[in-house]
Amino acid sequence: MTVFLALGLGLAQAQVMPKYLDVEKGQFSNGNGVYYSDAEMLDIIGPEIFNETYVGAQKQYKAGGVLITTGAITLGVGALMAGAFLGVAAMDYQDSGEIAPRHALGYTSGLLLAAAGGSALTAGIPLRFIGRSRLNWIAEDYNDKQSNVQLHITGCPVGTGLGLALVF
Repeated sequence: MTVFLALGLGLAQAQVMPKYLDVEKGQFSNGNGVYYSDAEMLDIIGPEIFNETYVGAQKQYKAGGVLITTGAITLGVGALMAGAFLGVAAMDYQDSGEIAPRHALGYTSGLLLAAAGGSALTAGIPLRFIGRSRLNWIAEDYNDKQSNVQLHITGCPVGTGLGLALVF
């Protein structure tokens, strides 16, 4: 009688979860310069937190940055424009005692442009802050969960053999 012993080895590829998450400029990293893509973040934090918090927080953070940048530029351009036309209007008034309508229109346009830029800037600051706070919450939540991880090795049946399972 011949007895065959078959030993099967199954390997499953698993992602190694980072021990620590850090947020740098709205992007997650391991703190050592390795940044994670959205797909990797989905695997790391899970679909619930990803869909309920991560996606919205990223949108708020990015929209806040766009509003801050465009608002600051528009505010600056509008203020320069209003200042330039105010100077020209003042020279008109000194020379002729009147202000040319085009200079008054330029001054008013500059003020309106500056007001629009200031409004965008004002809206962008809280959006950026809220988005960053939500991203930091994700990192803190993940890091707290990682600090409470316990690892156990146990035997388990695998097909026609015995395997080891890591339970955490």
